[in-house]
Amino acid sequence: MKYFTIFSRLLPIGKQMRAMAMWPFVIVKRSRRAEFTDNVRQHEEIHLKQQLELWIVGFWVLYAWYYVRGLLRYHRHMDAYALNPFEREAYANSGKPGYLEHRHRFAWREYK
Repeated sequence: MKYFTIFSRLLPIGKQMRAMAMWPFVIVKRSRRAEFTDNVRQHEEIHLKQQLELWIVGFWVLYAWYYVRGLLRYHRHMDAYALNPFEREAYANSGKPGYLEHRHRFAWREYK
C-alpha cells in the first residue's frame, strides 16, 4: 500500500499521540520520531486499510460515532478511544507479521 509519512511539529495533537493516519498520509509527531516503531507503523497502516474500505469519509463518520458512543457510555476519553472497534483491531494486530497481507475486508467489525 502506497502512502506518505510526514514528520510534523504540529500534528498529531495531544501528549500521548505518536502518529495518526489520514489517507494517504501517516503523520508522525517529530518529537516522538524514535517511537515510530514497526508496530506503530503497522497500527497506522491498519487504519489506512480501514479508511480505504469505508471510502475515507465513512471511516471518520463511524470512528466519531463509536467514540461519542463510548464517551456517553464510559465518560472517559481513554475508554472511548480504546474500546473503539477500529482501535481494537489495530492494537490487537499491530505486532502480527503478515497481518495486513491476510486481513479480510471489514475485519474491524469482529471487534465491536
